[in-house]
Amino acid sequence: MPTTDLPLKQLIWQIRRLFQRLNCEFNEIGESLGISASQRAILEFLAMQSPQTVPQIAREKSVSRQHIQQLVNELIEKGLIETIENPAHKRSAFLQHTTKGASLFEKLSTLENRLLSDAQQHMDTKQLEQTANTLASIQEFLNSTEWQDIKTQ
Repeated sequence: MPTTDLPLKQLIWQIRRLFQRLNCEFNEIGESLGISASQRAILEFLAMQSPQTVPQIAREKSVSRQHIQQLVNELIEKGLIETIENPAHKRSAFLQHTTKGASLFEKLSTLENRLLSDAQQHMDTKQLEQTANTLASIQEFLNSTEWQDIKTQ
């Protein structure tokens, strides 16, 4: 069976296309508020899991620490996030939203949620839930020892 015929390969291809499209769509919203899609992703991550360090965010997002540090520096410069002391590690401070950052992320989320809510009216809720469960299962598998064993074969 050619790999392009694998259902998982087709799903991944669709995810990549969807990610790129949503990135463009949400970048427009973010740009109207003065932030990039990548900066928005950091704000979202901190809204869901604050406080975090640069290395923690980089690991979670599977990107380089340097990439996250650049985004963090930009967000600090804009007054949207701040560093706070990390008692466990003097050189790796925790990051959290400033009041300005939390307010901007709330506004951004409201705009995005309105857009997604309107779009969802044209979709089957059960299919969306099933797709979300499928994606969670894939993520769980990729975090498993079984996946690690497959990668090392």
